[in-house]
Amino acid sequence: MRSLPAVLQPPVRGFSDWADVHAQWTLEILGKSNYLWTAPVIFDLYRGIEDKLKYSSACFMLSRLLEPEWGPVFEGPKEIPPQPDEPDWYIPPKEYDFASHLEATKAKIDEVMASIPAHLCVWGGRVLELENVAREAIVHIRERREPDITYTHRMVLEAYTGCDLTGFYLDNGRHDTLAAIAMLEQLLETGNLDQYEPGVRYFFGRRVPD
Repeated sequence: MRSLPAVLQPPVRGFSDWADVHAQWTLEILGKSNYLWTAPVIFDLYRGIEDKLKYSSACFMLSRLLEPEWGPVFEGPKEIPPQPDEPDWYIPPKEYDFASHLEATKAKIDEVMASIPAHLCVWGGRVLELENVAREAIVHIRERREPDITYTHRMVLEAYTGCDLTGFYLDNGRHDTLAAIAMLEQLLETGNLDQYEPGVRYFFGRRVPD
């Protein structure tokens, strides 16, 4: 995985956004591994993206790794207020403070990496523990939090354990709230999540080698 950015380099540049597309797909793959060491790699890929407004998923991926709740990393760069002396009839193009957002994101990465070994998996700025992922998913579902990321909780739980959580959703794509909470509570009550070592990556119950 460490060689992934180089391996996935596009062989041709058939359209102007190709480098940005490559960077975004690469950083999303890395981020979904949950390894903390991917955070600075994702940051470097995002920093090199030209159209950061269009290809902005790094903000989501890094927030998911680093922030317990949605925060400055997730929110992205703030819009720069227009100059007060502009005439009323003129609508200037929007500008964003990318420099400050990059600086704050780098500081958050450094903060988390100073307290957690880089080879461990993380979730919300803490060492990843499946019990915490399940409990957090229950809170998100009950409180109908937005943006809804319980699909990421479900994917982690399913990929790590091999459990079947397909009943999470109704045919219209919305949560089956009662069913989803019942499945998560059953996972917690059985104690089956205790067998998974915190910070270690698993695939269908099997530990992924470092």
